[in-house]
Amino acid sequence: MAYEGELSALAASLLWSASSIPFTHAARRAGAIAVNAFKTSAAALLLVGCLAVTGRLGALAAAEPLAYLYIGLSGVIGLSLTDSLLFRSYALIGPRIAFLVFSTGPFFAALVAWPVLGERIAPLGLAGMALTVGGILLVTLGGTSPGTVLARRPQGHARGVWLAVLAALGMGVTSVLFKLGSDASRLRVLELLPAHAFRMAMGAAGLLVIGACTGRLRHWVAAFRAPRVAGTAAFGTLFGPVLGVWFFLNGVLTTPEVGVAMTLSSLTPVMVIPFTWCFFGDRPTVRSVLGAAIAVGGVALLFLR
Repeated sequence: MAYEGELSALAASLLWSASSIPFTHAARRAGAIAVNAFKTSAAALLLVGCLAVTGRLGALAAAEPLAYLYIGLSGVIGLSLTDSLLFRSYALIGPRIAFLVFSTGPFFAALVAWPVLGERIAPLGLAGMALTVGGILLVTLGGTSPGTVLARRPQGHARGVWLAVLAALGMGVTSVLFKLGSDASRLRVLELLPAHAFRMAMGAAGLLVIGACTGRLRHWVAAFRAPRVAGTAAFGTLFGPVLGVWFFLNGVLTTPEVGVAMTLSSLTPVMVIPFTWCFFGDRPTVRSVLGAAIAVGGVALLFLR
């Protein structure tokens, strides 16, 4: 299908926008790491269950060891570490500002993919990336309306921003690792659904090991006894790590350049505007709307590159 990778990355942005709202609510009640452990474990079980129901569990054993290493590292870095940092950033500064900083991920991905994968982006593609990310930056620099929920949470702002920066770096690295582990021209690899399930399982295992070693596992389980926390996180799990990540991984594999796929999947700050307006009263400013229009122009250039 023409533009399969680009359209998949855009779909990931939309699904992540939807999932950020229930995850923000759950993280503020149960804690960011607890929510991350829940959604990663639940997604891994659901994906493995899908393989079992369709009689494809054997597909998990189809790759060679190096492919498992790359995909496993992608899961641990991307899900155990990166998502935990981003979830904590959600709780400190809200999803819109967190995604502003997180939108620098495409540049980290492009910088890593150049020497590792030999990917070079044409000038029109670079212009599209710059315009898209510039529009995303303008969206969030447009500010938060006075008196909203997010505007009244200034504590921990700087910490939340730095956590989002580290999450962006981790996302760039994990995207390149996944593409390395799924390169059929170099390795005997897994199909996308088994690879997604294995990556999610490794991320869940990493989080459970962290919880067991730090003695916080029991606390994480107890946190989900609070009213509506488990249900809210489960709703976000379906849209985020199950569907959203599947579309994102498909975008990484089927778009010629990882940096372009990352750019298109980073449009969440634009797509999240109506969600945060509705649920948090975070009304967009004129500058935010202008930034959204610029980002759309950048997306058009990426499709024309």
